[in-house]
Amino acid sequence: MTLRYRHLTQYIMAQKVSVKSFIIVFVSVMILGLMLYLFRPSPDLTSYRNHFAPTLPEGTIPEGKVKVTYWGVSSLLLDDGETKVLIDGFVTRPPMRKVFFGNIASDTGLVKGMIKQHGLEQLSAVITCHSHYDHALDAPYFAKYTDAVLMGSESTMQIGRGAGLFEGKLQLYHAGQPFQLGKFRITPILSKHVPAQKTAQWLGLQSNETRNISQPLSQPTKANAFEEGGTYDLFIEHDNNSLLVKASAGYLTNALDTLHADVLFLGIGLLHPNGKAYEQAYYYKTVGVVKPSLVIPIHWDNFFKPLRAPLLPNPYPDEVKGALDFLIQQTKQDSIALQLLDAFQAMYLF
Repeated sequence: MTLRYRHLTQYIMAQKVSVKSFIIVFVSVMILGLMLYLFRPSPDLTSYRNHFAPTLPEGTIPEGKVKVTYWGVSSLLLDDGETKVLIDGFVTRPPMRKVFFGNIASDTGLVKGMIKQHGLEQLSAVITCHSHYDHALDAPYFAKYTDAVLMGSESTMQIGRGAGLFEGKLQLYHAGQPFQLGKFRITPILSKHVPAQKTAQWLGLQSNETRNISQPLSQPTKANAFEEGGTYDLFIEHDNNSLLVKASAGYLTNALDTLHADVLFLGIGLLHPNGKAYEQAYYYKTVGVVKPSLVIPIHWDNFFKPLRAPLLPNPYPDEVKGALDFLIQQTKQDSIALQLLDAFQAMYLF
């Protein structure tokens, strides 16, 4: 009995070692596969170069003109020669390993360098479209180191408080209530975030407009601590012209029905993976409704990479080429101009 028991024990132990070895190998293969999946290269946009706007020569902004400078993702610097307004202002762009496996924080040295480089000391406002980190990570620091106020949802206000902004530098906005910055009249419009594609959901990137940041958010912190806090479009009027900033490829039915915009900054991140039917509905509920003369796609670049030209498109699971091909075909059919902007590229909107 003793010998038989010993053999049985040795057999069981051997089986345990085999199972343990299998689990270790299986987990290792899964982790390796995930790393290869996450760090795959961005697609090549060389064939789209003819759709990029021409280079704008340096010089003083002519009276009555509005210049935009693109900073990647949905970050836009608007300047009419008198008033400068920064939308989002995301420049740190932490690498993927930090976003998924570590903590992130604004690179305040980079923010200060951008302020100096672009002459933003008298910046009027920094306005966020929602509070995910790729929109709001750096926003409070652009306000902190300039004359600007930070404007956004209650979640954005909590990001500002966590960055040490006093209440006088924080301005909560409300959907449908316009505010004036120089000649810019800006109206936040309640919208929706793009539905998270299944892979993005699995990675913890799902969005929920009902989840807010309820207390001051200090940095460094986890990327998913930057709750959405509601998504807003920004309708911006300047004299007799207008533009619409749609930072995320989501929409609310009929939300834009009463608006016309000369220029539409159209978010396309994760648009194509949501399917053809969604893509078409999004187009008709945005471009088809506001009827712009010019569409400028935004939120298509790989924001895990540093902010420099040429911008690289988002890698899989996004499908930037598919979204661009769709937009190019549809805008051409509708006789609407479409232009892309590279990092720090400027153009006159009107």
